[in-house]
Amino acid sequence: MSTLKRASRNSVWLLASNIVVKLIGTYTAVAVARYLGDVGLGQYSFAVAFVSFFAIFANFGFDALLTRDIAKNKDETQRYVGNISSIKILLSLITMLILFIVSFLIDKPMVIRILLWVFGLDIIINALKGTISSALQGHEIIKYTAISQIFEKAIWALVLIFIIRMDLGITSIAFGTMITTIIGSIYLFLIYKKRLGKIVLLSDKKFWKKLFIQAWPFTLTGIFLLIYWKIDLVMLSFYQTDAVVGWYSAAYRLLELLMIAPVVLMTPLYPVFSRLAKFDKAKLKDTFKLAVRYLLILMIPIVFGVMLLGDKIILYIYGKQFVNSVIALKILIFATLFAFINYPFLMLLNSMGEQKRGTFQTGISAVLNILLNLILIPMFSYIGASITTVIAEASFLTLSYIYIVKNGFRINFLSVIFKPLIAAIIMGIFIYFFSGLNLILLVICAAIIYVISILALREIDKHNFEMLRNIMRK
Repeated sequence: MSTLKRASRNSVWLLASNIVVKLIGTYTAVAVARYLGDVGLGQYSFAVAFVSFFAIFANFGFDALLTRDIAKNKDETQRYVGNISSIKILLSLITMLILFIVSFLIDKPMVIRILLWVFGLDIIINALKGTISSALQGHEIIKYTAISQIFEKAIWALVLIFIIRMDLGITSIAFGTMITTIIGSIYLFLIYKKRLGKIVLLSDKKFWKKLFIQAWPFTLTGIFLLIYWKIDLVMLSFYQTDAVVGWYSAAYRLLELLMIAPVVLMTPLYPVFSRLAKFDKAKLKDTFKLAVRYLLILMIPIVFGVMLLGDKIILYIYGKQFVNSVIALKILIFATLFAFINYPFLMLLNSMGEQKRGTFQTGISAVLNILLNLILIPMFSYIGASITTVIAEASFLTLSYIYIVKNGFRINFLSVIFKPLIAAIIMGIFIYFFSGLNLILLVICAAIIYVISILALREIDKHNFEMLRNIMRK
């Protein structure tokens, strides 16, 4: 198979798995929320977020390093996998011990401690699974990783349905996630054994030192990203009640589904960005602006829709016990808007070989996130956490924009958003006067009106559509 065909197939598998995993993940998140209620969801969300900060040290950035180095030299696969597996087992055991001790030092009920212990056991399973998955990706055998993710999520949905119907409680949900992770890991292990051979644990101390030195930048980036996305839940839990954490988490998880859109659009465009960055910077500018434009066309009506229908959406999906999530949803939708635009900005930086710039900006946003949460959460509770998330996303976009403007990638956002705003206002007027309709019917009609308005305003013209199609074809 040619490199181009292999890359194309890998992109398709990645896109498919991302979409399916996000969809199933959203379903299970909603099911967990409705089953546990606001207090139970708050406890569960805190445990997941808290353990994530320990898991980063068990993995220590080795997965990204493994994929990169094996892709360069596939003959080194067994050496890398054997040594990294040994390191991860050692780090996981140390991490689990520290987590166990810390669980007694924090002022949390016993049920949360049990959740922390169960998710702690999951650390070592996920660490070894990550090694196998990264090795397969390094060999460009991405299909099986994608299948594993879909398979695992599907099993988890079935297990969750059983747990809810039998009313087995919150700790059973934690054990259920661990069981499905084990099943997914076994599948990947069998694929690895069949395609690449047995895993033999190795202990090359000099090589270990080299691995730690090379992996720490990946670890630092992972820590920044984790702070960027998870620190608000952890901090909110220490300042507020479990119910408050549940309200915030419910809104946050709902918006995660929207991030499918930039992934679907930008994943196949990334190799295009990389090629154009090397051979045709003028066309790179056009492609980048086109990507930003289409993401804004997609996201602006969603912002209007959530602002007008946020209460109906929360009540329809979660029920009355999560009515307090409405305000968080309406604030966080602006964070999602900025996150949409940040995606092509970050991809542009990577395609230009400016990964360190992206890491630096993520670090700045992460520090800002912590500082603002320390100030705003005690004052405004989960509303403060929501505002902080918006500011953090906006700060990343601002830093990215300042940098790319210096490199000739200026975007006139006012001209880009003008017609989508007009179309969204027309849609919003319809929603206002017909708000009594069934929510699903209202959303469908509103979407149709927005599309018609966009086409009538000639925002999507034949030239831009042909340009995007030609780029994707190439």
